[in-house]
Amino acid sequence: MTYASSDWIAWLAGLIDGEGTVSITRSNANRYQHPYLRPLLHIANTDLRLLHKAAAIIEPITGKAPRLRRTTNEKHEATGWKRGYRLVVDTQWELLLLLPHLRPFLVGKQEQADIIIEFSRRRHGRDSKKWREFAVEDHALYLRSLALNRRGRCGPRSPVPTIEDLERMLLQAPSEGNAKGGGYGFS
Repeated sequence: MTYASSDWIAWLAGLIDGEGTVSITRSNANRYQHPYLRPLLHIANTDLRLLHKAAAIIEPITGKAPRLRRTTNEKHEATGWKRGYRLVVDTQWELLLLLPHLRPFLVGKQEQADIIIEFSRRRHGRDSKKWREFAVEDHALYLRSLALNRRGRCGPRSPVPTIEDLERMLLQAPSEGNAKGGGYGFS
């Protein structure tokens, strides 16, 4: 059975809309010499059959099997947690190949996919020694991704940032020691 048909790609897009994350992540500054940004698509679920089917759809498109990781450990399982898994696609090239196929079928994550496609296109052709460098445009895409993937309440105390807010935050110097949120007002 082939999984390259548009029906299966639409199924994968629905799985990503419901159980997935499409974003730009920032590395931990303490682990590397300097922080850097990278695109990420992952799907988390406790049903390994779903993730194997998703991998079977992704592999012919990207030419590489996505990584599959276990997300729960024995300690959690001993206390009654179901075993969890995460399917990960996190290279610019693979996402450039995959996301244009998924984009027409995505509903809730279509804007995030557009950001990742733009981000990956901008960075893919860079000199191999400079691909990690932050450019102003990369920061803007990162901040847009953060805003779209933001969790929690939105209200008078924590409004969703507008593009103008993001540009204003981008122009501010990052605060020291806030590697998790990048020092741009996100936590």
